[in-house]
Amino acid sequence: MSKKLLLHIQPDLVPELDVQAVISAAESMVRESDVSEPIRVMPGEEGDVEFINIGFESEDVGRLWRLVWKTLYIDRDSQLARASMAMCEGEDGWTDYDQLHHMDPSVHRVPLEGVGFPMVKLGIRHRDGVETPWAYDLGGEYMLDNIPFFAYGLSLWDVVLAEAASDGLLECTEVIRKSGNRTVRIVFAQGVDVSSAEAAVLGAIADLGCTYAGASPRYICVNVPAEVDLEMLGYQLTTAGCDWEHADPSRDELFPEN
Repeated sequence: MSKKLLLHIQPDLVPELDVQAVISAAESMVRESDVSEPIRVMPGEEGDVEFINIGFESEDVGRLWRLVWKTLYIDRDSQLARASMAMCEGEDGWTDYDQLHHMDPSVHRVPLEGVGFPMVKLGIRHRDGVETPWAYDLGGEYMLDNIPFFAYGLSLWDVVLAEAASDGLLECTEVIRKSGNRTVRIVFAQGVDVSSAEAAVLGAIADLGCTYAGASPRYICVNVPAEVDLEMLGYQLTTAGCDWEHADPSRDELFPEN
């Protein structure tokens, strides 16, 4: 039974995204692989939000999604990832669709059996130990799917190489493709669960277009997309009196002469 897969793109989220190039790549992918019926391109508008939907239909939606992810997402420096959602219809059509991707990393995605790439725990060693974020196994390459909590020089959706260590841990060895995301970390004096001031800081961060995850109520890791002004974020955190740091890139990388 064939199923439909839909890419919902909001170009204004990433102005540098070449949507026509994405459409052309999708058409070529379908033509060369014969994995889907010809795509349907459906521009639209909802309120002030303009969007473009790209529709696919396939008997093998798992193979289709793997090709879409590799061809349109991984090979385009995460621009499409930051500006789109991907959904696959469920057994009852679009009334129970599955969220395959969302431009907001905090939104829950439900992996389908046999669809997409397997998820693995990836070991990243740092000066205080090791952390194990989730990553997509792309087949010899791995794409981080969590904001790193402790490691430096890594950000959400970076693609890395990894090898099995002596203790069996699949360990990150090299970054081979940067996503364009940056990472900043904050240590609050009080937890966001008890302080309205700290909660207000997180609200301001979200308003800039950042997402975040908490290792604890006081220790917050922030993903800064490429289109967000890193200097403005730093100014807001400093003005709010926050204790914070650049994790990727580091302060030394940003200001080598200071």
